[in-house]
Amino acid sequence: MEAEAKSIRTFEALAIPGLLQTEEYARAVVRSGGITDEDDIDRRVQARMIRKQVLTGPDAPLYWAIIDEAALHKIGPDLAEQLQYLLDAQCPTLGIQVLPHEAGPHAALTGPFVILDFPEPDPSAVYVDTGSDELYLEKPPHLARYESLWRHIQATALSVEKSRHLIAALLNSTQKAPNP
Repeated sequence: MEAEAKSIRTFEALAIPGLLQTEEYARAVVRSGGITDEDDIDRRVQARMIRKQVLTGPDAPLYWAIIDEAALHKIGPDLAEQLQYLLDAQCPTLGIQVLPHEAGPHAALTGPFVILDFPEPDPSAVYVDTGSDELYLEKPPHLARYESLWRHIQATALSVEKSRHLIAALLNSTQKAPNP
């Protein structure tokens, strides 16, 4: 579905969105899910790296991510390249905003989601990963709810420029921190 979308909007609360993950970060995320078989880890990570290619090329969708600040603070010195990647990846068709801790309780406390918009006449869809299931929502009331959630968290998030400054500051402090 990502390859067919004209735009992708995603909110993540506890991790970096899959399409923005570096290989090492993706490997750490897969391992944190309890997967220990190295071949399985490699397959999953490579699949994620292949999926990222949707963001490059002449038909790349507009991609906008809002990432809760908590996800950024989970990145230690050994994965600092992930923060650098977030800074380097931004361009006119790829934007990143950070939802700061100071926002307190917010509209998307129910969890992460992805809104996929397709060329006409195809309707938009919302993807929600529940941990045990993957849901694709296409009914107008569901779409309206997630559009509303998106507008609220985007209004609450830091601007792109302030988000860049926050990510750069975290990268700087991470690089200065001793590596365990």
